[in-house]
Order: sequence, then structure tokens, then C-alpha cells
Amino acid sequence: MSELSKFTDEKVVEFVRTKNKEAYVEIIKRYQDKLMRYAKYLLNDDEKAADVVQESFIKAYTNLNSFNLQKKFSSWIYRIVHNQAINLIHKYKKEIPLLDNVDFDSGIDDEEEYTKGEIIKMVKECLNKMPVLYKEQGRLVGQYMVCH
Repeated sequence: MSELSKFTDEKVVEFVRTKNKEAYVEIIKRYQDKLMRYAKYLLNDDEKAADVVQESFIKAYTNLNSFNLQKKFSSWIYRIVHNQAINLIHKYKKEIPLLDNVDFDSGIDDEEEYTKGEIIKMVKECLNKMPVLYKEQGRLVGQYMVCH
């Protein structure tokens, strides 16, 4: 497949379509780094850019027969990456990245809530251990009971 490196993109595409599908690796080698730079520029996120490029290579491969060999392959694959990136931007446009050093106060004291929960749990356990006669009175007293 080293002779493929001498072919134009369009000739490689024609070779992939007619003779050897595995030759698509040559296209990936030629464009992977360039498309990653372009996708990173559009998305400003390395992981999403990698996903877009991978999805674009798959999409290009599955639609290779629809590519017009009279056109430039580079324009075609860049357009696929561009469209995939724009679709991803629209999908996540309401996503707001949070800064690592920002802490939002919920207004809830977690320790106090936990303590209340533990007290309620202990009271219920005590009530369940009591004879029926005292349970009704214990429910009235509720959280002020102490179980021994």
C-alpha cells in the first residue's frame, strides 16, 4: 500500500471504492491530524473534537460511493467534519461548563440534615421496639424520646 502515498486523494478514493476497502487507512493517515486541528478550532474541546473526527471518517467511508471524483476530496471531508462539529455545538449549546474552583451554596447544611435524619431513624427504631400501648404516646412525643 506504500504506492498509495503517491496517488492523489481522488485516486485513493477510487482505489478504495473499486479494489481494496482497507486502503481507506491512507485517507485517515493523510487527514487525521489536519481534521483534528480544524475540529479543535471549532469546538475548543479535545475530546469532542476527537469524537467528531472519528464520526466524520466513518461517515465519509460509508458515503464514499456518493463522492464525486471530479471534485476535491479534501473539501468534501472538511465539510463533513464541519457539519458534524456544528451538529455537536447545537446539541450541547445549552451546556455551560463550570469552573473547578466555584462552589455554589445550596443553603442546606448537610451536617444538620444528616443529624436530623439519624435522630428520626433512631426514634422510629425506638418506637418499633415499644409495646403497642406506649407507641401511641411515643408518637406524640416523637423526637424528644430517648431509647435505651
